Amino acid sequence: MSKIDFQYVNGIFSNPGIVLCIIIGTSLALRFYFFPFGVPLTLDSLYYFWYANDTSSLGWLPNGYSFANNGWSIFLAPFFSLIKLNSMISYMEMQRIIATIISISTTIPVYFLCRKFVENRFALFGALIFAFEPRIIQNSLFGLNDALYILLGTLALVLFLKNRRISTYISFAFIGFASLVRSEGLFLFFALSIAYFIRHRKSRGELLRYSILIIIFAAVILPLAILRIEMTGSDALTSRIVNEAIIASGSANNGSYVYAVNTITTFFGFLGRVMIPIFVFFVPVGVFLIFKNRTVEKTNIIVIMIVMSIPALYAYSVPALDTKYLYFLYPIFCVLAVLAMKKYVEVIRLQRTIFVIGIIIVLIGTIAFLGTKLTDRENQAEYFAISKFVIDNAQGVNEYYPENAYLTPAEMLREWPIRYIDYTERTKIISTEGFDSLDAYIKSAKNNGLTHVVIDDKVDRPLFIKDIFLHEEKYLYLEKIFDSTEHGYKIHIKIFKINYDKIDPK
Repeated sequence: MSKIDFQYVNGIFSNPGIVLCIIIGTSLALRFYFFPFGVPLTLDSLYYFWYANDTSSLGWLPNGYSFANNGWSIFLAPFFSLIKLNSMISYMEMQRIIATIISISTTIPVYFLCRKFVENRFALFGALIFAFEPRIIQNSLFGLNDALYILLGTLALVLFLKNRRISTYISFAFIGFASLVRSEGLFLFFALSIAYFIRHRKSRGELLRYSILIIIFAAVILPLAILRIEMTGSDALTSRIVNEAIIASGSANNGSYVYAVNTITTFFGFLGRVMIPIFVFFVPVGVFLIFKNRTVEKTNIIVIMIVMSIPALYAYSVPALDTKYLYFLYPIFCVLAVLAMKKYVEVIRLQRTIFVIGIIIVLIGTIAFLGTKLTDRENQAEYFAISKFVIDNAQGVNEYYPENAYLTPAEMLREWPIRYIDYTERTKIISTEGFDSLDAYIKSAKNNGLTHVVIDDKVDRPLFIKDIFLHEEKYLYLEKIFDSTEHGYKIHIKIFKINYDKIDPK
């Protein structure tokens, strides 16, 4: 390549707008490569979908729901109203696409957040990390509310750190919207409030100005909070946090030392897990650097990081074992990462080499992580297809979580369109917890409507369930009506009909 060509390439990459477009476009293409087309939403994302669909069809907030954090569903409802599609799965895919677009859009405020602490080229590296962070990519494809929550929270951080009066006011409005999407946004309100007084600790009259921030925040959350109280009896914000604090304190009192140790151990265990595969190379050094030679902005980041860790700490005390409770910290981790990258360049003095190595780490880590999830996507499609067979043949089946979650959307698809309040479970899922033998389970579950047993090769199934999979010939009262290997599926799952007439009555 000629010297002129090199200058042209360098000119492109010195333009942050062009580089951000390249990062966003490439990451978006990667997301759609792993996009689970044809696979329905399940669990929490399914209820967000149902609430959004009911809101869209009714034109107002529906009754019959008790879950909190309906801000994401309310955000989705206008899209469901304006864009007419032919099937339930198409609307579910729209929900995933919207979450995906929101997630990748967060790359832009992450860049400006990093730009507050480092030069342009390092801030672009922070944007690259966020855009290609594999758990963020994977989470965006679930259609959950996390993507919108992270975007709103990151915008609030960027605006707050601009240290201008009007931007601070707007940041607290964004905190209000974030709190309606996830109640943990209240902790961001507390975090930025503390940061506000740290910033203005030498100024007079800040209490009056701070009261304006409270009014802005309250003006955003109160209308929907009042509606929630009228419909469910709870605002799903302060009442939820108070109730969970009472539960947590009760658990702590019943064994405070063990409770605290387990909580902290679980928290740091998951914190270490989310460092892999990318952040582990940068964040530990970044933590050291942000505590060294502290400025007001760095102190604010430290405060926000600590306060925003509290919801995750509570979640792991329950324990709710999921990495998603730490995802809001990812933009802050990107700040720590770029501080580390800048230090690496200063110490090693091989700027281009270090940047190339950093980009390779990000890309290889992302592809390696997501590559293991490609099989999961294929398995999800097969479990959904098999779920259609289950609901057509069984009135009650054993629990085989999480794959039995596909039974509900399979039933919905058969009766679509249907409102949540009108939905009745046709195929019951009967828990196997507390049983150590098949005979005891079947005799107990018979009265609850158990008609079939669904068996797969997952290692975490009860021993008596796994024994059926390995030694089906021992169980004369089980009639095998389906074997996935006989139908070309990659997953191995067997379905047995229970012949109660052949069960020994003893």
